[in-house]
Amino acid sequence: MGELVQHSPLCHNDKSSALLQFKDSFVIDKFASYGSSAYPKTASWAQGKNRDCCFWDGVKCDEDTRHVITLLLNSSCLHGSINSTSALFQLSQLHVLDLSNNDFNQSQIPFALADLSKLTYLDLELSGFFGLIPPSIGKLTMLTYLSLSRNKLNGQIPYVFGNLSRLTYLGLAGCSFSDFLVPLCKLTSTTHLYISENYHLNGQIPFFLPKLTQLNFLDISFNNLSGQIPPWFGNLTQLTSLLLEQNSLQDILPKSFSRLKNLEYLDLRLNHLSGTVDFDMFLGMKNLKQLQLSANKLSVVTTETNSSTNITSTIPQFDVLVLDSCNLRNFPGILSYQNNLMVLSLHGNQIQGKVPKWVLNISLEIMSGLLLSGNFLTGFDQPPLAVLPWVHLQIFDISYNILEGSLPIPPPSTVSYGAISNKLSGQVSLAFCNFSSISHINFGDNKLSGMLSDCLVNLSDSLLVLNLANNSFGGTMPKICTDGSQLRMIDLSYNKFEGRLPRSLRSCKLPSEYFQKWNSMKAFDATNSSYMKVDSNFITRTSAHSNSSLTLLYPMSIKITIKGVDRVFRKIQDVLVVIDFSNNMLEGEIPDSIGSLEGIQVLNLSNNILNGSIPSTLGSITLLESLDLSQNRLHGEIPPQLKHLNFLAIFNVSHNNLAGPIPQGNQFATFETSSYDGNLGLCGYPLATKCWNSESPKLRLPASEEKGDSGLPFDFDWITVLPGYASGLVVGIVGGNFVIVKKQFWFLKRQMKRKIRRGFRS
Repeated sequence: MGELVQHSPLCHNDKSSALLQFKDSFVIDKFASYGSSAYPKTASWAQGKNRDCCFWDGVKCDEDTRHVITLLLNSSCLHGSINSTSALFQLSQLHVLDLSNNDFNQSQIPFALADLSKLTYLDLELSGFFGLIPPSIGKLTMLTYLSLSRNKLNGQIPYVFGNLSRLTYLGLAGCSFSDFLVPLCKLTSTTHLYISENYHLNGQIPFFLPKLTQLNFLDISFNNLSGQIPPWFGNLTQLTSLLLEQNSLQDILPKSFSRLKNLEYLDLRLNHLSGTVDFDMFLGMKNLKQLQLSANKLSVVTTETNSSTNITSTIPQFDVLVLDSCNLRNFPGILSYQNNLMVLSLHGNQIQGKVPKWVLNISLEIMSGLLLSGNFLTGFDQPPLAVLPWVHLQIFDISYNILEGSLPIPPPSTVSYGAISNKLSGQVSLAFCNFSSISHINFGDNKLSGMLSDCLVNLSDSLLVLNLANNSFGGTMPKICTDGSQLRMIDLSYNKFEGRLPRSLRSCKLPSEYFQKWNSMKAFDATNSSYMKVDSNFITRTSAHSNSSLTLLYPMSIKITIKGVDRVFRKIQDVLVVIDFSNNMLEGEIPDSIGSLEGIQVLNLSNNILNGSIPSTLGSITLLESLDLSQNRLHGEIPPQLKHLNFLAIFNVSHNNLAGPIPQGNQFATFETSSYDGNLGLCGYPLATKCWNSESPKLRLPASEEKGDSGLPFDFDWITVLPGYASGLVVGIVGGNFVIVKKQFWFLKRQMKRKIRRGFRS
């Protein structure tokens, strides 16, 4: 038997004590970290027989000196404040420190970080830090990796930041910096630079970038940059990824881009670029995997690629190609040579006629997203398809074309199917009932007919959006919205359904206490407004080593009555705060809690069977411009508090059982008699009936109305029922889907971290 060797503990006692003090300065909170991989690493420290800190979770020591050199406490559910007196800064030999994805409770980044002068790797991303970056961070001159992204940091980058000349990775994304670029011009070793999502950062593209000749990855997306894309970008020939999306960049795309031969990812979407782009510019970038040019004012010109057996080795083989709204008039010929294409989006172009046969043969085993909506397509050049040929297709959208015939049947892998606003006819195939993962079904505005199968209930575990409006479906409505349903949007309006409403609609109750939870309606804020939408994320594999996230944003459309006029909003800006529950069968009283929604601009509860009195709390909704409570069974007086609604332009309480004096003055001096028709007990201007005394005549309700007996098959109690009525709240899905394909750079970043850490440990 070999001789037993007893190893002495590797950890110095003072370092072990410092780690335990650091641990005790925080509480474990599962909400302090995001993601399924988060867990409290410090919870196991100093437990059991193993009190050697060098073997604690997240701790590494130098085998010779016994000093702690690595502390990886990322995603460790740490919650609490941290300052310069923390025991952490006693670990003076640290080389690697990762505290990312915790919650340090809006602490400032401690000045004492400068005491960790041997740090080469520092990650504080997504950790709840607040305020200014301390100048002392400029003393960490050994740093090669630094990420401060996604904290509430603001102000300017200290000038001494330029001392970090060894940095190869710098993350400053998702903060609130407005002017921080000057010191960065000295970081000539940087290969990865993230400055995205600093929405206060404006002006032109930073002037110092040409000096960073080693850049591989540059992300300055989602800022407020303007002006032209400078031609000197063509000098950054080491670039493999360039992300400029969601800025206000203008003018033409410089021809110097053609010199970026190493580019793999190029994203220019959501800017104001204009002019003509020759697609041949990109054909020399044979490494290009993802190209996104959508949501600009570009006209992309394509030429037929010469046929050659070796052409696939000389042109890019795209994973993702997004050319939405690029004024294309045909399918680019280069598509016929694509073998690896997973996502193809050509939405909003001018492509006419039938989909060519050769398009149906592109990347049959790989294609997961095909979006051809918003063109002038009439059908498929190949005979009618039983099932679409792409065996792993997840997203298929042919909305807003002029397609005729029956619905193409997608493969069982389908997650989202859009065919809105075409001329498709016939019945919906039972094949749709077998798709256990489908989340979006959008068949509105077609000529589809027949009865819908109750098998749709099988989709309730996954289905988020169901839009069958404006067709000719008949028979009874399918059983949808069952208990546990994930549905967010349902639209079955403008069909020929008959019979009783399914009891499954009980799962769509709208309890009055919901008004207390609608916080976004309690205030008005027009800053950073966008459009209301339902979004879904899909992860698609783009290569053997990385994935892409495809996000579909379905802008909501709605038909509502505003100021007496029916209006259809194809897209709804989220600062438009509207409640329209008209033309349903809602019963019960209007809850007082509705007055807490002070951001509402339009409130329409007309054509229901509501009773009780008008809540005086409506007078708190000072932004209200239109109030329609007509065609109900409301009684009592019109609350005088409504005189405070100085923006009220439309007021309609006609055909109720209201009594007493009409409030006088302010906006009430502008309403006509039609606003009060059918209320025999009302008096005062503008009616001819004068109020002779303070006693307001009261109308007694019939007994059935006092009891709220509607005679319906079941009680409603604030249930919103959309289908089967000629108008009312019509929530639909429109075309013009925004397609966002974002490289999962966190995956690459994680791989890079591992590589760096392995280098530090070796």
